[in-house]
Amino acid sequence: MQNRRDYIILSVLIFTVLLIFSAQSGQSSFTPEISLEIEKGYSSLASANSFDKLQPCLTSEKSCGTTGLMLEDQNIRYKWLYYETDHFKVIYPDKYLSLAYMIGEISEDVYSKLSSLTHLKPEKKITVLISDSQDNPNGYVTLGPEGLFVTVYAIRPYSAFSYNLDEYKLWYETLMSHELAHIFHFRQSKKFANGVRSVFGEIFFPNGITPVFYREGFATYFETLYCGVGRGKSSFTEMMIREAFEKHPLNGKIYIDRYSSRPRIWPYTMGCYMYGVSFFDYLSDEYGNDVPFKINRLSGNIPVYSFDRSFKEITGAKISDLWDNWLYEKSRESSELIEQIKNRNNGVSKIKPISAGSGWIGSVAVTRDGKKVFYSILTDEGEYGLYCNDLSSAKTELIKRNILCSSIRIIYRNKRPAGLLYVREDFETNFERKNLYFFDLKTRTEDKLTEGGYVEEADLFKDNDRRRENARRILIVKNSSGGSVLYVADFFITPGGPTVKILKKLDSGALGLKRYNFETPSILYGSGKIAFSVKDEGGSRFLAVGNIDRRGNIAGLMRVTGLNYSAYMPKWVDENRLIFISDKNGVYNLYLLDLKKNRISRITNVVSGIFDFDISGTGLVVCKIYSSNGFYLGAGRDLIKGWYSKLSAETEPLFSTKRKDEAFKDAYANIAARSKRYRSTDYIFPCFWSPFVAGNGIYSGVGFFTANSDYIGRFGYSVGIAYDFYDNSFKTSVEGSYSWPDFDVFGKLLFRYERGVQPAYHFGIKKEIIRSSFLTYGGVGYLYEGGYGGIDFDVNYSSVRYSYMWAWPISGFFVKSSSYFNFKPQMFILEGLAISYNFNIKNAGFFNIRGEVLTDFGGQSGFVYTGRAKGYLYAPLNGILSTGYPDRVYGSLAMKQVFRYTIPLVSIERGLSIFPLYFNSVLFSVYETNYQIGGIVPASPNNFFEDIYKGFRFSLAAEIVLNLTLMYDVLGRISAGYEVSPMYGGVNRIYIRFGFSM
Repeated sequence: MQNRRDYIILSVLIFTVLLIFSAQSGQSSFTPEISLEIEKGYSSLASANSFDKLQPCLTSEKSCGTTGLMLEDQNIRYKWLYYETDHFKVIYPDKYLSLAYMIGEISEDVYSKLSSLTHLKPEKKITVLISDSQDNPNGYVTLGPEGLFVTVYAIRPYSAFSYNLDEYKLWYETLMSHELAHIFHFRQSKKFANGVRSVFGEIFFPNGITPVFYREGFATYFETLYCGVGRGKSSFTEMMIREAFEKHPLNGKIYIDRYSSRPRIWPYTMGCYMYGVSFFDYLSDEYGNDVPFKINRLSGNIPVYSFDRSFKEITGAKISDLWDNWLYEKSRESSELIEQIKNRNNGVSKIKPISAGSGWIGSVAVTRDGKKVFYSILTDEGEYGLYCNDLSSAKTELIKRNILCSSIRIIYRNKRPAGLLYVREDFETNFERKNLYFFDLKTRTEDKLTEGGYVEEADLFKDNDRRRENARRILIVKNSSGGSVLYVADFFITPGGPTVKILKKLDSGALGLKRYNFETPSILYGSGKIAFSVKDEGGSRFLAVGNIDRRGNIAGLMRVTGLNYSAYMPKWVDENRLIFISDKNGVYNLYLLDLKKNRISRITNVVSGIFDFDISGTGLVVCKIYSSNGFYLGAGRDLIKGWYSKLSAETEPLFSTKRKDEAFKDAYANIAARSKRYRSTDYIFPCFWSPFVAGNGIYSGVGFFTANSDYIGRFGYSVGIAYDFYDNSFKTSVEGSYSWPDFDVFGKLLFRYERGVQPAYHFGIKKEIIRSSFLTYGGVGYLYEGGYGGIDFDVNYSSVRYSYMWAWPISGFFVKSSSYFNFKPQMFILEGLAISYNFNIKNAGFFNIRGEVLTDFGGQSGFVYTGRAKGYLYAPLNGILSTGYPDRVYGSLAMKQVFRYTIPLVSIERGLSIFPLYFNSVLFSVYETNYQIGGIVPASPNNFFEDIYKGFRFSLAAEIVLNLTLMYDVLGRISAGYEVSPMYGGVNRIYIRFGFSM
């Protein structure tokens, strides 16, 4: 597949990259973008999740098979509706009528502001899709049936994972201002760009290939400008920049060329947003708030050549000089602030590191005796899992691989840790949900306790019934765009596995805070004290304290005054005192609240920030702390004795929200009356076409190609009409699919016009299963081509992990098996068995073993061979690609084995500031390849594979691979090598290959 892909890529000119991939660079979000392979051709152009027609598992308080408890019927069979405003078309599931109304109102207001600043009024209405497929707050822009559209997830940020998103005014205002800023940025075009778009349609967006720090920086800048607060004025943003200057190994220098492509240094893609918005703040301070919009208008032609010219014309300086000026200003500001923090109250932090910064830590929990710390982390190498740190021996143990969890709580048995409760993501059909899990530390088994998703937190409080020793009472918090739902449940640990029984359900409205989200609950174990961080619709947060009885009744909630909105994660020390996190002085630190004395004290003084913590029964506090190269664990004792600053605090009765649904009934009714059933046919008419074709039955050619999908991803198709350079024939391809949550159906047609029409078609069903540790795929279909008809079976499995350098596998196992049964003549063929295993060898490199097999199981048909022998892509008998020897060597058995050892030579991570070429790393590898053609005969036990055709061959090669970034955001690879093929018919050769990937 690698060589086949390289040959395809050789035929695709740089102009195709500009046409197709500039649209994809607009798929911008608050999270890292999805990698896409060029081999998939059109499939990425209209990517939307398929999440209709989902069946609920079971009702509210019944067990859900062997998996977990369904808290609510979350995975329902949606009825998709849409309504239109003056400038938008909002598509939504019927359960989100109120959210759809809110999104429409916000979008119109943002549109008005952006239109006046950019002097743009898009001709078509902008589509906004409200999606319920994710439990993570997000939004992104991508190319759809009628041009660029916005996808919005129906969930607000939660502090456990969303620190950088957590400071907002209204979340959906922040989200829509960010994503619509992308659309108005990408839509800017002039001269050449207008001409290309008028010919090829909605595919060429010049500003979509501006540097990623510029794209995301501009959108974050406008989000802050529009909302007044946000990431542009965030303590988290300032912390990241401050730490980069303080501790970065390159003397605090944040190089522009490192952030002009996909960053491969900490903090990776988040740096594009944070450094980008700070750079735009500098531009606006120096040259005015409208400067970014002027630059966008000028660069909307071919930014590869005109981007820097736009800066010179508006500001009189090159972008690289402006970047250096920003660095100088931020470095000076950061140094002054760091000194202020260090000298504040003459105090130094009592937190001492117990681990090195190496990635994203999800959660932390310390045992009651203060001897062990459990935490979850995603490391720089891409490995993630649940770990235990023994503080007495300083040893770290991997508890479970491939999970990144939050809200870790320790379950005890006989005063010793017996298990862990935690929240993590999983996949339920096409939904990515957060659910509650239990991990048994003795048996090392994991059990899923809930279904339905949206679980954010869980905490325990003591069950006083001694007769039920294996029972624990827990509080589960579910958050959504409509507010929080609290479940009080009994959690039983039995020999048959853990079970959960719901005892009580409360929503935030029942507690007087409708539409509010309750975060990070803390229950004082063995007491009736409870504390929350509460967030309203506007993002303002406060602490609430009260009492909870053993039946789950919550009463006496009081609001703590004297705190700003960033106070969160309260945890009890005793019945009168609790510790919480706040950035009250501009840095996230720990504070102590004494409810009896109405006093608040800051008890740590870290320079960066603390974002999670836990307290042992011995007074040990373990924290998750930010650093310039990743989060790390720190610990400190007797922190509550260090009263660095004393502030006043009071409590007052929890107010009841005055906002009533009655005020919106008329508006909702109006929207409901205007809404129609979503049955879009717009996707049938292509919004773009490309003159270059690859895939879908066409090897490489020139002609017409287009692809489209409806907004919710149920229907999709592609059409290609081209002259194929490979076999000098004229071809037409049509491919379509329909997606259900559980499986997809597909159909492919190929017509080859050479001495008459020669058809090939392939249709069937397929299913994909995604888990945190693997991806597997299975499919079955009927295939007809070249007079042969039969059934094919496909199964793929992959647990491969990739390096940050490029899409290069460094660890994991991959297997692909394709079988084919031909009806006439009757023949069963193993059409392809590919196996690949990758593993690291410390820091020296990584090793790959790869093998492929084709056979007709001793039929002596001669149908299998090495080399590509037919021009079709759908036929199951296209052979194993060989290099160094002639193609089309026939037999009834074909085998290939590759042994490759790769050594990373150098990582350059530097580039030029303007021309769009950025070098990332250089790799050197030596490898050996074996081929064999023959038949399978059982005559001799010692010679099972008899070499009938004398087909054994091998070759040796050495190769240099240069990983680079093209057009700011497209990953590229150039390979050059020398191959020695010493056996008869072999060719010694120098070769060069090119590849790129989204």
